[in-house]
Amino acid sequence: MRYMQLKPSMRHAIQSNGTAVVVKLLHNSHELQVLQDLHQINSPINHTIPLLGSLKLNTWTFVLLPEATPLNDIFAFEMIHGHVVDFSQQLIEGVAFLHGQCIAHLDIKPQNIVVVPNQLFINRLRHLCPDRWPICVDRSLVRDSWMDGPRDWPSGWAQVLV
Repeated sequence: MRYMQLKPSMRHAIQSNGTAVVVKLLHNSHELQVLQDLHQINSPINHTIPLLGSLKLNTWTFVLLPEATPLNDIFAFEMIHGHVVDFSQQLIEGVAFLHGQCIAHLDIKPQNIVVVPNQLFINRLRHLCPDRWPICVDRSLVRDSWMDGPRDWPSGWAQVLV
């Protein structure tokens, strides 16, 4: 896999078996718990990013994730070319899976979806709202008017659901 530009809280690494991975510093311990809980669920529609490992220190939490390409990257388009229907189905299944676990992602967009050959994963789970979905809404994301355009669509949709 090619090395993509990572956020400052992430680093490329190679496991002892030669597998390329990403080490990510979590700023929210809630995200680790969600990743661990979702990783325990063996389901063909679980398209959340797999948790390969974690390390929790006093003030730092690191997770080990598979190296994947964000959907907004040009190389992702090469991977999904000819497989749009399959990847679309995986995305719908993944969102349905989260909703089935009473979790609303609240930030589904190309930057938060990653691909590896033949697989799509929902990533960046820090925006999850895991408590009696759709009632639970991060109020900081909701605006007074939900008709502000596509950029505000998730917030507006959350407001309509409440």
